[in-house]
Amino acid sequence: MNNLAQRQTVEHLVREFKSAAAKVRQGFALCLEAEHSLNAAFTLDHHQGFHVGERRHNWIAWKQADEAIESLTRQAWVCIVERLELRRMMSMARWCELEKMLDKGELPPIEVATVINFAAGYAVSVDTMVVEAVAEVFRVLRPSKRYDGYKTNSEFEVGEKVILERYIEPKWTRGGFTVNHYYEQNLIAIERVFQALDGQGVAMKHHYSQLSTAIKACEGGRGETEYFAFRCYKKGTLHLRFKRLDLLQRLNEIAGGANLKPEAA
Repeated sequence: MNNLAQRQTVEHLVREFKSAAAKVRQGFALCLEAEHSLNAAFTLDHHQGFHVGERRHNWIAWKQADEAIESLTRQAWVCIVERLELRRMMSMARWCELEKMLDKGELPPIEVATVINFAAGYAVSVDTMVVEAVAEVFRVLRPSKRYDGYKTNSEFEVGEKVILERYIEPKWTRGGFTVNHYYEQNLIAIERVFQALDGQGVAMKHHYSQLSTAIKACEGGRGETEYFAFRCYKKGTLHLRFKRLDLLQRLNEIAGGANLKPEAA
């Protein structure tokens, strides 16, 4: 995040975006002018007219340069979020909200001040996002009373082994497994919480989790990372074993303190 927050780097990105946007507007105007010239020279009243495009029925509305710039702005913000490496830091709920905003929400213009303020806003929220992630991880690692019948999963605390449904998918071509895109952020949050409990800070070492990377790299569906041992099944379940039981105990103490077992109650 610090690399992007440097003023010179941000200014370079903004300058390049504005230059590109100006060229797009000029290009749209030239293509619109070309269409008008062709139609004036060639077409009659009954003719549908000339439209610049790669093929029939794939025309571009050259009058709508603003829509093209809006699309470029949205793509630029996606790249900025990737450069900030926010995916590695955010809770699952916050990441879902950010994805929705990037996809269809109202985005600020690409300006030096807006990019710096955007980065700074998330930087000051790191500690809060970690607390949120601890609560989220405790929740997702425990089963729903209505749907989960796996004996290894406990309703009141996270056990040494858990079974996570629909987290993985078989690869179609070369064998092995990949992670369901919908649950990528869950694996990031799980790993980040254990990393934080281990005193290793809150920033991830990679854009995705080491657990996700290991799952995608293994051929037989079995593997280990620093904190986890795993096994993948073709039906989509991920069997996860926690190697650091001291960190697991700490997670249960922090997030599960208010959850009493029936006998304790």
